[in-house]
Amino acid sequence: MNAYSYTDYISKIGILPLSSLQDEDYYKRYENFPDAKPRKIFKISKYKNSDENLVWLAYVSGANPDPDFEDAYLDHVFIIMLINDKLKIVKEYIYSDYPDAVFTWKSQGGLDGIRLEQLENPIEIERYIEPCDKFDGLENYRDNI
Repeated sequence: MNAYSYTDYISKIGILPLSSLQDEDYYKRYENFPDAKPRKIFKISKYKNSDENLVWLAYVSGANPDPDFEDAYLDHVFIIMLINDKLKIVKEYIYSDYPDAVFTWKSQGGLDGIRLEQLENPIEIERYIEPCDKFDGLENYRDNI
């Protein structure tokens, strides 16, 4: 994910890019570890923010979803922007009821200057697959947000 994330975002969520390789024993511990499974992409909404920059919201499943479980949950949103002519993840939200027992999109870190609540009236929405109807996933998928 580091290659697709903006450096300022990475440092704010605790992902620190390695400047050198780990020792050989570190990699041997994980040589038979199963490959990570790709997230499921449910929809992508395209916006222009207040600065007239293009912004995309990617509504996705959690990390490493079970490939045998077709009804994946829509519980993450990545805010994506063009940074130096490359698409970069600049902020992450999860759909959670912690700590207030009310399900809403909650920021998990990223750039301070952009918030989900600031984006209104998408200029384009592409829907790919429907999520399961749990934790308001189907409602979030169908909303024109």
